[in-house]
Amino acid sequence: MAHTYWKIWASIWFRASCADGMGLLRLMFYLFFFMVVHVPSSSWSEVDRVFWMPLPLFDVFNLPVFSPDILEFLQIVFFISLILSCIGLATRFSTITAFILGLYLLGLPYNFFGKTDHDSAINVLFMGIFAFSRCGDAWSVDQLIKKCRSSTEPNRPDNGEYTWPVQLMRVTHTMVFFAAGYSKLHASGLEWIFSNTLANNFILHHYIDDGIILDWGLYIAQIQWLCWLIAAGTIIIETGYPLALFSRSLRIILVPSILFMQIGIWLLLDMFFVGIMICFMVWLPWHHIGRWVDGLYNRLLPHRYNQTAAHIQASTNY
Repeated sequence: MAHTYWKIWASIWFRASCADGMGLLRLMFYLFFFMVVHVPSSSWSEVDRVFWMPLPLFDVFNLPVFSPDILEFLQIVFFISLILSCIGLATRFSTITAFILGLYLLGLPYNFFGKTDHDSAINVLFMGIFAFSRCGDAWSVDQLIKKCRSSTEPNRPDNGEYTWPVQLMRVTHTMVFFAAGYSKLHASGLEWIFSNTLANNFILHHYIDDGIILDWGLYIAQIQWLCWLIAAGTIIIETGYPLALFSRSLRIILVPSILFMQIGIWLLLDMFFVGIMICFMVWLPWHHIGRWVDGLYNRLLPHRYNQTAAHIQASTNY
């Protein structure tokens, strides 16, 4: 029995997959994150310390609020580390640097006023997973340099090392939404569904946010049973989201449902969690995408790549 459970566990976390899928996921994640990331301003260092409410991480390690000049320097280093992580140059060092600096810079505002943010925390967790993975083994400058210095094509067999990071990111993504659903039930119970909470949110955001794309929220708020139905569906989808980890059939339903829910929040409440939206890419079948892209690349550019590699190798030997 124990052996059967271990086989199931191993098949979920350490099923052999290709390096190309992990490499493409790294490239796309850091590319989109670099394009949309909003690093907190250095003006946080000028906020009065009476509002300082340090998180356990900042409290235990006694992390300070640096001066504006130092914060601006750290921001520059952070952006450089994101670029290097994207292209896969000094991948291990750059991903660890991006994770550590992201943990500090993106976490800094959380220590003031009891401020919370639904958007950036999950991205930092993803960067931590990338930092401890072998995400630079494919589609990276590091790998290209190794190819050019070697006379033979490096062998990258399918490995479980390219599976567990993706699975851990999926677990993290599901836990974010499960925690949201659980907190609603824990704090309010079924009253969150059968009250005017959702209707009041539709009305409130319509009048306080100028960027509302659709005014449907005002009409939905007038239909009580529809508000109850949407609220109940939200709870069911959020608390049931972890089931997507175990069932492909449920995954086809739950992942698009969560995605459409986020789009609906953006259209009706003007709340667009771009960081969370980026993380939906982890549900794509990167193992198959990596194989398809690698095969397409080899078919289209075999001669050009070999000539370039030979030229670089000759120059290096010289």
